[in-house]
Amino acid sequence: MDESVDFLISVLENETRREILRRLSIDGSYAFELSKSLGLSQQAINKQILFLENANLIISAGTMPSESGPRRKIYRPTGFSTVIIDYSRNFLSTKKVPLHFPESDLMKSDEAESSELLTALKEVNSELEKVMNRRTELIQKKDTILESLKRRTAELVQDRFSRDIIETYLETLDESVVSARLSIPENVVRYVVENYF
Repeated sequence: MDESVDFLISVLENETRREILRRLSIDGSYAFELSKSLGLSQQAINKQILFLENANLIISAGTMPSESGPRRKIYRPTGFSTVIIDYSRNFLSTKKVPLHFPESDLMKSDEAESSELLTALKEVNSELEKVMNRRTELIQKKDTILESLKRRTAELVQDRFSRDIIETYLETLDESVVSARLSIPENVVRYVVENYF
């Protein structure tokens, strides 16, 4: 798996960190306020905030005055992305795709009426659901094709070395990735793949 995906998954596996990110995505906040709303000690929240800052998922976005002491740091989320994990009978793949939000999108949405925005949100959710259903169909089809190819590879390719190359190639369809993963020259990968297919 891509190291950035591994790292993001390790960050998000913690429920408290996910909840902090969720709340900060709704509105910037500070540690004491998060502590009260989540029912956790401020020390526990500060530990998770530091972790999220080091992961570049939140940043300090200024301060605000406090009636009971020093100014409070306000945090906002950053480093947005979508993570795709496919885990099927014949393959496991992960991909992290950064999300970018141009300022022009924000300006367009500010000009729309609330009812128009709600309708647009419902349409987007509906489209995403259709894409997910279609994606699920394609993943199932991919899995079935891989099942057949792996069975044929097991029958036709006798030596373990060549079989490892073919099986890794079927996962990635990229000779350079196979070369890097198995620590063998790319021309060897190409020879084995061309010989088999």
